[in-house]
Amino acid sequence: MRKIIIILSSVFVFLLIAVIAAPFVIDLNKYKDRIITLAKPYLNREFDFADVKLTLISGLGVEINGLRIADNPEFGSEDFLSLQSLRIKVALFPLLKKKIQIKKLIMDEPVVRLVRNSNGVFNFSDMASDAEEDEKPQAKDEKRKEKKSGSEKKPDSEHNIFLAGLMVSQFTLHSGQIHFLDNFVPDAPVTMVFDSLNIELKNVSLYKPIRIYASAGLQGTTEQNLLIKGMVGPVGDNMDLVGLAMDIHVSVQNVFLHKFVPYIPDGLMLSPLEGILYMTANIKGSVHSGLDLESVIQGEKLVMSIKDSDEKIQNVNITLKEKIKYDDRKGDIGFQQLDLALNDNNVSLTGTIENIKTDPQWDVTLMAKMNALDEALALYPVFKEALPQDFRFTGPLNMEITSSGSKDAMQISGHTDMTRAEILYGEVFKKQKNIPFQISLKANKIADIIQLEAFAVNLQNASLNSSGSIEDMVNPRFDLVSTANEFSLKGWDAIVPLLKEYEPEGSVSIKNYMKGNFDDAFVNLHVSSPKLLFKFPASSDKKEDENTKQRKDVAESIRFELLAKKLADNITADGGLEMGNGTILDINFEEAKGKYSFQDDILKIQSFQMRTFEGDISLTGNYDSKSMQWDASPIINAVRIDGVVDAFTQYRGMMKGVFSGSFDMGGSLGKNDKMVTNANGSFRLLQGEIENVNLMETIIDSLLGIKEVYKYAGEKKDVLEKYDVTRFDSLDGEFSLLNDMLDLKKCYLENIYTPDVPGSDAKLKGDINFDTGKLDLSGKVILSSEHSEKLTKKAKPLKALLNEKGNIVLPVTVTGTMSNPKPLLDTSYVLNAMMNYYGKEELEKGLDKLKGKLGLEKLGLEKLWQKD
Repeated sequence: MRKIIIILSSVFVFLLIAVIAAPFVIDLNKYKDRIITLAKPYLNREFDFADVKLTLISGLGVEINGLRIADNPEFGSEDFLSLQSLRIKVALFPLLKKKIQIKKLIMDEPVVRLVRNSNGVFNFSDMASDAEEDEKPQAKDEKRKEKKSGSEKKPDSEHNIFLAGLMVSQFTLHSGQIHFLDNFVPDAPVTMVFDSLNIELKNVSLYKPIRIYASAGLQGTTEQNLLIKGMVGPVGDNMDLVGLAMDIHVSVQNVFLHKFVPYIPDGLMLSPLEGILYMTANIKGSVHSGLDLESVIQGEKLVMSIKDSDEKIQNVNITLKEKIKYDDRKGDIGFQQLDLALNDNNVSLTGTIENIKTDPQWDVTLMAKMNALDEALALYPVFKEALPQDFRFTGPLNMEITSSGSKDAMQISGHTDMTRAEILYGEVFKKQKNIPFQISLKANKIADIIQLEAFAVNLQNASLNSSGSIEDMVNPRFDLVSTANEFSLKGWDAIVPLLKEYEPEGSVSIKNYMKGNFDDAFVNLHVSSPKLLFKFPASSDKKEDENTKQRKDVAESIRFELLAKKLADNITADGGLEMGNGTILDINFEEAKGKYSFQDDILKIQSFQMRTFEGDISLTGNYDSKSMQWDASPIINAVRIDGVVDAFTQYRGMMKGVFSGSFDMGGSLGKNDKMVTNANGSFRLLQGEIENVNLMETIIDSLLGIKEVYKYAGEKKDVLEKYDVTRFDSLDGEFSLLNDMLDLKKCYLENIYTPDVPGSDAKLKGDINFDTGKLDLSGKVILSSEHSEKLTKKAKPLKALLNEKGNIVLPVTVTGTMSNPKPLLDTSYVLNAMMNYYGKEELEKGLDKLKGKLGLEKLGLEKLWQKD
């Protein structure tokens, strides 16, 4: 027994010495040239190493030191690959059976230099094996046909066994580096370094899961910020990567995006320029059986550039969280979580999409909480540019949309709340914070028809509800009914600034029906109100007292109707307006109603009537919406002129009477144009008064103030009773207006009142300048026969002013202004007439004396001297 132990000990010691001595005894370097010669055709590069040696103690294998593979001379003189050592460990027993099974493959400090030239060609593109290139053309064609038909032969079992044998049980890479020089990018070349690269693969096999661990320092950091770990496989005989099972964790930290700017694709609406990127991801399962993806991607302090703009968006923070399950065989995607946070805005998607490859069926919910929508819109220039330039949205928006179905039959419902937001659109729309504003939707789609069950817009205290159908989204054809039940207008002047100066109150209701498409449409709109209160702004020439400031205009029983048609670019419309009674601009009215039409850009007032100022007014007219020119033909019947003058002119309290007339008038509503530029017509004023002048008193006073008159009359101007007004039975007139100048062609006052003897008339004509109020009238005053007789008895020279009917006719002019008219008697005419009368009277006296002396009366010659 003792001898056996000694023998076994001797054998063990011998073997141990042999194992230790073998690497020193067996010199593999003598095969160096052969190794290089065998490897060189496959690398297509210069290949060399310092030495190679056999290893036994650390495991059977070889160790190659100083290995290097030269670069393509066209890309530089540095090595493409260099490493300190390459250690290969093989299993002993499979080797005895002439099978190679690599247990370990260890690479120490490898350095890889990648280069891409200005043509986009990499420096490793020439390193592919020439085996395929050496194949005969016929063999290549056969392979292509097999791939195309799907009959490509699979590796036989022996080949699979060989591959399995070549699989590395453990692969380790220590302290590697990758240097990348890119000359293909625009501007200057880019150099990137990936440092501290460590890779470890365990249980590398076709039939077992492979454990993976990899870490590296990405560009811009000295620390390892990339980590990949987990398990992959088994790969299987068929090398089915789609069915490959995996359980992988990926982590990327502190990636500085400015280092990767040259690799961001051109043409993006938004491109990151700066910032820091973080990512963690867990992937479990396989594409076939179901892949679970859970990840978090964060971008901090991002600086984004906008396409075709010098504008940059600063300090953008983005977080994307997702939990997704994907089954490739079924084509199903499940979104347990898909949350996007953009600064203070959050969007999330949950639900499922089935049969995504063939006939997608979905049931998803989208929720958004936008606390800074203006910041989000800034990141989407397409949407921002589509909005009006003076549109602003600030504050929160909450939205939820749910949809289910397929592309041929789907349901959608949603709700958006913008109550806490501020929405501004120039001076047209201003919704302040905390004014209620919600939009809700419920619809379904079958084929090309969308059935709108409910679409509601709630703003302030109004709710507009729509329902109907929309067909064909390419050229939409709609059939919709919209209603807004009666709501109060109080507070709407704050939302619609154009209403502010009108201070509206009351309530309105709206109903609208639309049918057609954008080229052929029909609209029927009804608006009604039991009572509206509003305030017209005071005109610049009228001062408001405290009562006027507090007073509001009112209209009751309002009904408005519009029937409109659109065919291509042609729009036609008909409609009507009715109001029961009310007061507008201190004008009381009742029973106002009108009909209108619109065609070829012309608004035509077909008829309009209303009762006001105790009379009736009707008119027809036209308005050209392009040129802004208008014309009208009003007919006025028995209205109180004092109300008209007080309401529409600055000459308040100056006229009274019952007014009737008909006119044709026109003008422009252009911003810098005169509203009324031309007019003509005729009118009559009955039982009238002109309050700021006494025409008869002024003229008679002027007449009696003439010395030659009052020495005969024996009294001066105070013989007549004084009056402050001119009263008359009627005034008939005809006029024409051009710009500010009115041509008064006829102004005939009948039966002008005087205290003693009424019945005098006046006839005037001339010009009135409406801009300055200046008067330039002339004509005559015709005293009544009775009045004329009284005056001629007191002052016989006035007989020179009598007409054939025995009326004194006095030529007059009216100057001054409309607020201060100045009637003037033509005294020179009166004096000349009286002088003629004096001369004739003296002549007759002389003739009478002559007749007496000559006895002409006896001869019958006195008739020669008689008057006609």
